Amino acid sequence: AIFEALNDNTTLEELYLENNGMGQYACKSLACTLKTNNKIKILHINRNPIKSEGASFIAEALRMNTQLEELCLEQPGIKSHCADDIGRMILRNDTLKSLQLLNTGLDSDAIVILCKYIEQNKSIEQVVITSSWIELHAAYAIGSMLKRTKTLRSLCLWGNTLRDEGAIALADGLRENVSLEDLRLPRNKIGDKGARAISKSVKEHPSLRELDFNGNAIKEKGGKALVDVMEKNVIIQRIGLHGTKVGNECREKIDRFTRLNQSGRRLVQEPNLDFNDWMHALEKCTKDTDLAYYLIRGRPDMIKALVI
Repeated sequence: AIFEALNDNTTLEELYLENNGMGQYACKSLACTLKTNNKIKILHINRNPIKSEGASFIAEALRMNTQLEELCLEQPGIKSHCADDIGRMILRNDTLKSLQLLNTGLDSDAIVILCKYIEQNKSIEQVVITSSWIELHAAYAIGSMLKRTKTLRSLCLWGNTLRDEGAIALADGLRENVSLEDLRLPRNKIGDKGARAISKSVKEHPSLRELDFNGNAIKEKGGKALVDVMEKNVIIQRIGLHGTKVGNECREKIDRFTRLNQSGRRLVQEPNLDFNDWMHALEKCTKDTDLAYYLIRGRPDMIKALVI
């Protein structure tokens, strides 16, 4: 009855269905509604026993939807054939900005299928995949997606057992990416080798601002690799290392560089820096001697202009 009422809806834009006991048959009714309702922009179906069949009903219906911007499915056991249905929806939908597949237990073949569709989509900005199993060939597929996507800004792969090999495969694609701003890889059993590979790939990344390694097996070598990157990188403003074994000395150096980046260290590398912008940044860091030092040491041309 609720879904039938939605057929006449002209105002509701967000629909959250959580722990409702909604099964695949209810999903079929919802799918019929979604085919005709073009008001809903955000749809979350979380912790309902919809199974793969229910998810397929929803995906098929959304291929005809022209308004949806955010889709979140928290449903264990989504199979490969359902991933293909979701993928075809992604390919057809040019308004979808956020795809969140939480605790789905997706296997690697399903992830490969999704990546092939996502890399062809021209609107998706955020992809979240949690608690799945990403084997090496799936990690390479994600890397390929990163190479080809032009719109993806945020990628979260929480708890997917990437390990070092998967992180290295991911880094290969990240090296050619130009759009990502936020990369979250917590609880993936990534060690020093994986951390070094990711570090090298983001050293000169033009847009990455946040990097999350929380809960991984990174030790001192991985920490030092991150310090080396942050000595040159002026874009990254946060690196999460909670729950790792990176020592305090490395953490303090990384924190210092990220804080400097938050304050505007990138101005040092601006080829056509305006004198007034430089002065404004200098005025703001009266209590931040580290940043003042970088701004003055890195731009002797501004000092000359000041003297003149």
